[in-house]
Amino acid sequence: MIVVPDMTLVTLKKKCKISSFLTLMLVAFHGEVFSSSMAVASQQYYQLSMAFLRYHQLAQSSAWQSLPSYDQFMLYTPQDKNALLNQLLTATGDHKAPSDPLYLAIQRYQRRHQLPASGHINKATYLSLYAGPKEKAQLIARNLKRLERLPDDLGRNYVLVNVPDYSLQYVERGEVKLSMRVIVGKPYRPTPLMVDTIRSIIVNPTWTVPSKIAFKDILPKLKKQPNYLKKNNFSVFQYKDNGVVTVNYDDIDWENINYKKIDRSAFPYQLRQSSGSHNALGRFKFNFPNSQAIYLHDTPQKYLFSRQNRALSSGCVRVEKPRQLAEQLLKSNRHYSRRKIDQILNSGQMTTLSLNVPVPVYITYLTAWVNQDGELRFAKDIYKMDKRRYISMADQ
Repeated sequence: MIVVPDMTLVTLKKKCKISSFLTLMLVAFHGEVFSSSMAVASQQYYQLSMAFLRYHQLAQSSAWQSLPSYDQFMLYTPQDKNALLNQLLTATGDHKAPSDPLYLAIQRYQRRHQLPASGHINKATYLSLYAGPKEKAQLIARNLKRLERLPDDLGRNYVLVNVPDYSLQYVERGEVKLSMRVIVGKPYRPTPLMVDTIRSIIVNPTWTVPSKIAFKDILPKLKKQPNYLKKNNFSVFQYKDNGVVTVNYDDIDWENINYKKIDRSAFPYQLRQSSGSHNALGRFKFNFPNSQAIYLHDTPQKYLFSRQNRALSSGCVRVEKPRQLAEQLLKSNRHYSRRKIDQILNSGQMTTLSLNVPVPVYITYLTAWVNQDGELRFAKDIYKMDKRRYISMADQ
């Protein structure tokens, strides 16, 4: 996950934008030019720019010339396989020293590319290597452009979500205080990228089901399980001329509803799930009001965080450590101690906790970044955003 030191990201577009590949090359050989004229720029941008140059230079080398296909590679002798892998992994920086076992270099490469770190070369790992540095340089260039679109000042404290990495960080004065896994939207219901501000936390939230989710997800379940609402602690309301009235779900013939006649944008019922461990939002909901009804929240399905592919939600971001995140965000609210939070949780009552100091939240999409250890990482392009036309640094 990326960290932007000092919470500043003055973009090159605003200060001393890299307008040509030649300028970027000059930066590579005269680092002081970049650091002095970009004193308040992002270290992440600098590190990723250096990674771009390294991969661009790698693309000019002979290491990736005439690589065998995977099927051809599998016909190699073990010695020839190891020789080729050693050549490629040394070039990528994953084989640190000749004395290091090759499987450790393979594991390092696999971890950097979100591949199962088996230490063995399978088809997915070989094809990733086969793609070569030219493609990686283009990918890095795309992510540099994404970094430029972030605000100049990220704030003293902030929450940063990287969708394709399925990760969240809470950063306080340039230091990562909390890291966790997240679950994001499915490819056909993607989590929208946004910049917003967390203003409150709801403990023991209820869940009012959005009309589209009710239509697409819950109605099909009701057709198969007419008692689904009762079993999962939902109340049903209906819109009337004089407002919203409660409806007894036993009075509705869910099994025989003509679903084809129901308008997904004007679902006739409002479904609301009560607070509790069964609730789809779990015990914590982190509010940053927006037109797309997107927020961070807890989940009762903790087991899903162990999955490698976590693009599973309907758009909202489910967080692995909601209690810890709430405590970090409430630090400035002294009257919300751990004991007080426990009391609220145990009460079972929905309670809104307003933040004394609202905290910015950035939902980003980075498929290439440099982590805290200075290691270049890549993530799978789960929403196919990298498949769009590449922006060449040389064309700017």
